[in-house]
Amino acid sequence: MNWMTDETHDQESALLKEILPPRLWRALARNGITTMKEVRRLYPEELLQMPDIGPRTFRKIEALLFPGQYYVPHFRDDLKNDAIDGKSKYRPALWRALMELQREDRESAQAGSRS
Repeated sequence: MNWMTDETHDQESALLKEILPPRLWRALARNGITTMKEVRRLYPEELLQMPDIGPRTFRKIEALLFPGQYYVPHFRDDLKNDAIDGKSKYRPALWRALMELQREDRESAQAGSRS
């Protein structure tokens, strides 16, 4: 057993719990994500495809874990194409997530301009 790896994993898991509110941390944990390294690896598009990670949750996680970054989705035609690189079962979910994120951003901007 590699104690160094377990120690690092535990420290990263504790760090994630310290930074995120419980609701956000649990949303990630339900998807098997417990370390900053995993979040960094999956950000942004793979996070958007996960259950329990909608546009608002995504933006909150992004603000807390990636300060100064703001993911702007790119609507590529290849996301609609099921034949590209064998990931067809994920593409429709990503397309919907990107559309929801764009809609949520638009609604937030409109609400902000009204206040």
